[in-house]
Amino acid sequence: MKKVISNFDREREADTLTLGRSVSQKMSGNAFFPTPSPTMSTFTDNLDEYATALTAAKTGDRTAIVRKNLANQLVKSNLTDLALYVNSTSKGNLEMLSSSGLPLTKDRSRITITAPEIKSLLQGLNAGSMLLKASRIYGAKSYQFQCAMETATGRTAWVTVTDSRCKYEFTELEQGKKYWFRVAAIGGNGQVAYSSEVAAYVMQRDMIAAA
Repeated sequence: MKKVISNFDREREADTLTLGRSVSQKMSGNAFFPTPSPTMSTFTDNLDEYATALTAAKTGDRTAIVRKNLANQLVKSNLTDLALYVNSTSKGNLEMLSSSGLPLTKDRSRITITAPEIKSLLQGLNAGSMLLKASRIYGAKSYQFQCAMETATGRTAWVTVTDSRCKYEFTELEQGKKYWFRVAAIGGNGQVAYSSEVAAYVMQRDMIAAA
């Protein structure tokens, strides 16, 4: 949902005053926002005091600089309160948001994740274990590792484990049995991308020891 910016901590001093003047002008008498908090009268008074403090601070007087900093914090706090009010009242309505004079948030470019690749599938150190390593995918928030046993009547249901890393060791697998493995990268907005499936037999313990 579209919103206006509500954090002004990094705004430069002169830009804060310019933005404040614009917001004061556009929100005063704005029918979309009848009950702003602070009121436009209070906000305008705070802007005027800030403008005076900015000019006085140019002399380098320490007391004047302290007053300027306090006035700056107050105006930024007012802008944040007004932005929260605008966002709450507008509920994403672009016409209303634009009429406030506050800057809109930038649209984040959506990252489309790609399918991971199984880089290696190796017998684990312990009997009945298999270590699966997959390629790291840009934008993936987590990975799902899955395995299913192949039986005489077909394949069993996938067993799924989620991990933030791109590798996982399956344990307590049945020795001497064939399993299918795959991994999925999980991204934002419900994105899921699966790797190709890979089959492998889980070796018997005595076979591992003899290897």
